[in-house]
Amino acid sequence: MSEHGERPDALRAALRASRTREAQLRQVVDLVPDYIFANDRDGIVLLSNEAHARAYGASPEAIVGANYVELDPDREQAQGLLELDREVIASGEPARLPELEVVDARGRELTVDLRLIPYVEAQTGKDAVLGVRRGDASR
Repeated sequence: MSEHGERPDALRAALRASRTREAQLRQVVDLVPDYIFANDRDGIVLLSNEAHARAYGASPEAIVGANYVELDPDREQAQGLLELDREVIASGEPARLPELEVVDARGRELTVDLRLIPYVEAQTGKDAVLGVRRGDASR
């Protein structure tokens, strides 16, 4: 037994179960063709699904922790999106931009439906925004 009274085998089983649930959630999030992402108020990527990461030519693991303004070839557009994130975080209210015009990493002009939802990040307690983007690039 550990100093807290737990049995090591019970702790290992709980850890395995937690990892399994995390892997299942990751699989489900990555199956969605829409962009799913989360950013903090500084533009640091906290979560990215495969579709979102692919837009940056990377894997989710490669962009989590990066600043998306620095990743985006259109820095002016990215800075505008960061300001939107900050407005949603400050208001505490979800926002929907059903016909947002953006330019993707390949230079294509797209009209997308963007939803932003403010939340508090569980691990750090920091304010963040969850985004779901549906549009031409996710199909």
